[in-house]
Amino acid sequence: MKKTLLATAVFAASTGIATAQSAPSFTGMAAQMEIDNTCIIRFNDSVSRFDVEGKARGMLTKAQAQAKHLYKNAIKGMAVNMSCAKAKTIFANEADVMRFTEDGIAYASPAKKGKPGGGGSQSQQTPWSVTRVGGPVDGSGYTAWVLDTGIDLDHADLNVDANRGFTAFTKGRDADMDDGNGHGTHVAGTIAALNNGIDVVGVAAGADVVPVKILDSRGSGSWSGVLAGIDHVAANASPGDCANMSLGGGFNQELNDAVENAAQQSGAFL
Repeated sequence: MKKTLLATAVFAASTGIATAQSAPSFTGMAAQMEIDNTCIIRFNDSVSRFDVEGKARGMLTKAQAQAKHLYKNAIKGMAVNMSCAKAKTIFANEADVMRFTEDGIAYASPAKKGKPGGGGSQSQQTPWSVTRVGGPVDGSGYTAWVLDTGIDLDHADLNVDANRGFTAFTKGRDADMDDGNGHGTHVAGTIAALNNGIDVVGVAAGADVVPVKILDSRGSGSWSGVLAGIDHVAANASPGDCANMSLGGGFNQELNDAVENAAQQSGAFL
């Protein structure tokens, strides 16, 4: 897929989780039911990352349940396919459980939505938002982790590093890192579009952009999936890297803590 980076991009460098008035109706009934039937179980911070998988396996065997995600880095714990009410009953005596949190809906910030079009043939433009924050500058050698709807993997105006990428989806059309919505590509272009005479130029032109796909082709996802993306960044980012999330959906304590912990552990700017 070839997508044109939008010249009217607004620079979004979120350092936390946005609080929103209400969520757009991206998510259908089946997806809402799945989110309602998912509980984020956070372990105590004292649990070693090397013990998370074994502990989770024992708890899941006891409950005859499955884990959607394991968290070993930014926080410790898992997301399981049951309500928190049920989880609290089954795991009431687990001393290493810190908190049970209902899953929720995350969605792309609604300033720009929809599938981008075009073939990348227009003359290069410098968006006002890029100039406004002091860009463009040479981003060569730097890395930006884009936690969003994925990134167009073969876009001619981006240096996409899919080798370090991640997707929170295991089946269907979103079970890869390619962007079926456009929002993630739009954000990646604002950050790092090449200074090459086409489309737009980014704030840190030429930086590598890593797709961390936590939102689907409709622009929506789950807090449990966002946590999985943050956990991936925490495990793989390096000092001097940048990570961007342009999301809405309300405040979530586990996500807030995960962002802070990931920044401390990796040395990246989130």
